[in-house]
Amino acid sequence: MKRTFLLTLILLLTVPTVFAVQITYGESINDIADMFSTVLGKDTKVSFVSFDSDSESFSARFISDIEKALVNRDCIVLNRSNQDAMIKELEFQTSGLVDDNEAVSIGHMLGADMIIAGSGRNETGSYHIDLQLVDLSTTLVRRHATYDLVLDTELRNILKGSSSSIGNQKIGVAVRLGYNFGFNKAHVDMVGEGFTGKEESMNAVAPALSFSYRVLETLRLQAELDFMIGNGITVSGMGETVSVTYSTLDIPLIVSWNAIQSPLTLDIYGGAYVSLPISQVTVTQSNGAASVKLHGKVLGVLGGINVGYPVGPGYAVADIRYINDFGTLTVTRMSGGVDSEAGLCYRKGLVISLGYSLNLQ
Repeated sequence: MKRTFLLTLILLLTVPTVFAVQITYGESINDIADMFSTVLGKDTKVSFVSFDSDSESFSARFISDIEKALVNRDCIVLNRSNQDAMIKELEFQTSGLVDDNEAVSIGHMLGADMIIAGSGRNETGSYHIDLQLVDLSTTLVRRHATYDLVLDTELRNILKGSSSSIGNQKIGVAVRLGYNFGFNKAHVDMVGEGFTGKEESMNAVAPALSFSYRVLETLRLQAELDFMIGNGITVSGMGETVSVTYSTLDIPLIVSWNAIQSPLTLDIYGGAYVSLPISQVTVTQSNGAASVKLHGKVLGVLGGINVGYPVGPGYAVADIRYINDFGTLTVTRMSGGVDSEAGLCYRKGLVISLGYSLNLQ
């Protein structure tokens, strides 16, 4: 049985479990305590020696809650206050540098008959925990518990180490400043039928203000005011160059899904927007420049990701999105003595921005 204990712990801590029950944090505590207490009985001494997760606040809370639940079921749980050095030695053992006999000896040093060890990690839409109860006298795993915890308000608070009131915050506000890398396409009214000259998009500054409301634990509705300052296109060919430059206000309505919560947040989103002109269009040709009034509104779609990192009371965020207009804003031109509307360009672009997001009550 050489290294049996070592191999068992490593496999149970590292191999994903295919079938995991999805329950709330509180339900998992009670279920684990019920499962383990049937093996421990009234005389077996147990110590929770190791729990590795990406959240220190979660590890501390989880260990404490399991120990309390076992004590309330009349199990003998050893006090961990004077065991830190021994636990570190036991964790060192699981790296494979000593054999299972030494692991059993360390367990006896702790005064335990059984030990509890496990791990936790963030996954898409849930928090995965893996826990095992090991009998030191036989090195056998007596119980193995695996759960996918629902990322509800309680669990979010525990992962962040924050008070319960913070998790109830449903309204959020964010500001961003970015840059639009355009892939615009000139409208036929601008270049004429059959023209295939060179088209070069203008990049634009893109400040934004957004408001969100959390309707479910991982789902938010979001409305924004996205400015596009200095957007446009330059068309050249046949010895002539024409540039148009203008600014717009985009008003998107977005559905955002929170895919990852810790240690970084990751939101995947998509939606539709209406784009309105907020400036005149500047038309520049070889013989001069002129400002012309813009007309109309344009509908479009967008999609992207938003990554956040906890800073202070909120999150520093990086946002990457693709926008696509279905139409083009227009100007009035005179043709044959009659005023008519002429299209400018279909706007497409990759917008990359940085900002700060804050949750409000």
